[in-house]
Amino acid sequence: MGLNYSILANNKEIFMNLKKLPISVNICSFNEEKDIGDCLDRVLANNPFEIIVIDGGSTDKTIEIVKSKGVSLIVAKQKGFASQRQEGLRASKMDHIAIIDADDHIEKNFLHILYEEMHEFGFDSIQARIETFEAKKYLEKAMGSTVYERKPAEEANIKFRRSVYFVKDISAGDVISKEHVRRIRPGYGLPPKFEQDIIGKEARFNIKPGVATTWDLINLNPSKLI
Repeated sequence: MGLNYSILANNKEIFMNLKKLPISVNICSFNEEKDIGDCLDRVLANNPFEIIVIDGGSTDKTIEIVKSKGVSLIVAKQKGFASQRQEGLRASKMDHIAIIDADDHIEKNFLHILYEEMHEFGFDSIQARIETFEAKKYLEKAMGSTVYERKPAEEANIKFRRSVYFVKDISAGDVISKEHVRRIRPGYGLPPKFEQDIIGKEARFNIKPGVATTWDLINLNPSKLI
């Protein structure tokens, strides 16, 4: 799921210099003072490259709360959900854009999981299901639900699944060769089908043997991953 922090924690240099997930998050708001604070806290915990809130002219404390979180704020020139979305998309710097509602409360590692599933299965886009906490309307009651954490059975399967690991020391800037990586268990690294995509690319950090491969460790333009 996302990054294997238990392994990265053993390599302090990688862990401390790990860059943000290459995703721009867009959140449209209008009088969302009750939810926007928690929404932003949860998105910030997912460590995206940038968060852009596009406000439609809130008259409550929404803008004040957004400014207090240190994220980007755009006050839409034209009111309306569609116009706000367009302004956010134009302002986004990353090729991958996550559109999140101001009353969404995403789980830990939510963006990492979706990001890796896009690459693993070759999706151009991906959509999460929604869990409604207070189902008031008919549509809300009809929605499915999901929690983006691994279930015990899935975690057990990971232990027996092969993935790509670094098996030799490599310095930041060095080109990764087939001698540097190997398909081994458990399955916390990138799927074996990405081994050839890794070979020939540069390492972004000094990497020790036993570290699971992730896109964050490889100097590769995110737009070329899919």
